[in-house]
Amino acid sequence: MPINFQRREKRNQTLKAILAVATDNKYKNDPTEYYKKYHNHIPAWILFKNVNFTDIIDLYSFLKLEDKLEIAKEYCNNASQLKDEELVELLKNSITIVRKFRNRIAHNLKVITYRAKSNNLKLKNIKNFLPNQFIGKNDYKNKIGINDLFSMISSITFLLKNETLIFQMFSELKADFNLISLQKMVKKYKKVTNFPQNIEKRFDIILGKEK
Repeated sequence: MPINFQRREKRNQTLKAILAVATDNKYKNDPTEYYKKYHNHIPAWILFKNVNFTDIIDLYSFLKLEDKLEIAKEYCNNASQLKDEELVELLKNSITIVRKFRNRIAHNLKVITYRAKSNNLKLKNIKNFLPNQFIGKNDYKNKIGINDLFSMISSITFLLKNETLIFQMFSELKADFNLISLQKMVKKYKKVTNFPQNIEKRFDIILGKEK
C-alpha cells in the first residue's frame, strides 16, 4: 500500500475521531456541549480536553510545517539555535515519548526497561532547553536520555514550561530516590532504568542546589 495512501487514511481516521468528540452527546455536562449548544462552535482548547492524546499528536503530525512551527514556538522561547525542522521534531518526539510511557503505565506494562525507539531525543535539540550538566555527550555515548525513562523526564521538563511545576516534579523525584535506603538496590535500579548513577545531582541542578 503506497505511503501517501496510508498517511491519508490515517489522517482521515484522526479527523473522524476528533469530529466524533465534537458531535458526541455523552459530554452533556461538559464545556464542549455548552459551546456547541450556546455558541454554535467549540474552541480548540475546549475540544482537545476531550480528544485522545494520540489523536492530538497525530493531528499535529499532519499539519503543514508552518503550522507545526507556530505551535512548537509556543513551547520554545530559546529556539534561535535550532532549525525549524529540528524544533518541530523536538516537540513531536517529546510529546510522543511522554505518550508512550504514559500508555504503558496506564496499562500496567513494563516501563523501567522500555525504550521509545522510533522517537529519539537529539542531544543538540534538547540541550537548548535544559541546564548545563543535566545531560551531556557522555550520556548519549552510553545511550542514556535518548528514548528511556530519563528521556521522558527531559521531555516533560521541556513541555511543562512552568518553573513551579518543574520544581515540584524534581523535588518529588528526589524525595522518592531518598526514600530508598538500600544503596545497592538504588544502584541496580538506576542501571536497569538507564538513569545516570548521579541522578540525584542532576535533580539538584534543576532545583538550583548544584552548580
